[in-house]
Amino acid sequence: MRFFRLVAIGVVVLVLAGGILGTACAGARGEQGPKGDTGATGATGPAGADGAQGPQGIQGVQGIQGVKGDTGPNMIVAMGNIAYDGTINQGYNITSCSWDTTYLRYEITLKDVSYSYNSYVTLITPILTEGITCSSWETAGHNLLVMLSYSTGVHVQNAFTFMVLRCPLIFVI
Repeated sequence: MRFFRLVAIGVVVLVLAGGILGTACAGARGEQGPKGDTGATGATGPAGADGAQGPQGIQGVQGIQGVKGDTGPNMIVAMGNIAYDGTINQGYNITSCSWDTTYLRYEITLKDVSYSYNSYVTLITPILTEGITCSSWETAGHNLLVMLSYSTGVHVQNAFTFMVLRCPLIFVI
């Protein structure tokens, strides 16, 4: 045990002596040297591939409703689907329709409309029969008269559709 004590005491003496000698042997501090080159800031590799698309986000909040626009023009005055015998299959603003056996034409009375062929745009289309056209439409006592005929001019009884449109007056000078 003595031996270890002697070694420990020797170590302590050497540490103390080194500290005293190191302090006593220190010389004056020298000048600061020049600044060194800047080191690399870090290399950047090539861009990686795009990742997979993530899931769809949740539905956003409903926005406020915009200002209501002006109502467009309703130009339809009357319209209908008429059977060959004058029966109104479907109609809008039609009071009655009948087949006139004397003049071979349909007479259509429109609801609250004083019809005049030159005051409205009138469209007439025969249904399901080739060679039949609308030969004319006229006015009689404020009613719409529809005449259908073959290309030979012979008037015929046939189903048809029609539409009467309001048309603003345009004066050409």
